[in-house]
Amino acid sequence: MTQKFAILKDGQVWYIAQDRPPEIDTPDGIVIIPPEMSHEGMQEYGIYQYEEVGIPSFDLYHTNNISYEILSDKVVGTWTSTWTTVEQMKIAKREEIDNAWKQSIQAGSFMSEVAGIRVDARRNDIDNDKDNLEEIINLGEAGLIAFPFQWKGVSDTVSLTLDDLKILRLEIGAYGLQMYQQKFEAFGLLEAATTPEEVMEVSF
Repeated sequence: MTQKFAILKDGQVWYIAQDRPPEIDTPDGIVIIPPEMSHEGMQEYGIYQYEEVGIPSFDLYHTNNISYEILSDKVVGTWTSTWTTVEQMKIAKREEIDNAWKQSIQAGSFMSEVAGIRVDARRNDIDNDKDNLEEIINLGEAGLIAFPFQWKGVSDTVSLTLDDLKILRLEIGAYGLQMYQQKFEAFGLLEAATTPEEVMEVSF
């Protein structure tokens, strides 16, 4: 790992250099920092070895802050993460719930009782299992396809009668309704949350 350096100005950390700086701007002009210059020599120009403690939280629920401690031989930067405001957290959590709901609708699946296998319940621009099933039922009622029909689930295929397919249609509809109910139940819990911990407990 490349050694980082803290550049000080007026006794404060000015910026963090990713590598040993080849030169430094001083009130007396540009000073070249040769590779052989000692750390003590570099410190005379406000160049200190730098270390970091802690890891920032890269999510929408925390604010990251870093504090610097200037020691005799190095500068230590310490990361701390604190919750954002409850209202900001609610906005982020609402988006998280909505994205999870969209995923459950666009690429959802469930264990079907009538089929005995896990079946898709996708509703997106490419796949719409409910519409496909509806079309098969219509063709079956018109006597245009033979039964039992081979219905492909998530990873298995099963033979189903026309009556089975009609029950499966109801199951897919019930799955969609359940996802909607689950979404708005989560929104209700989120609205009632008053602390960061309560916000984070809410999930889709």
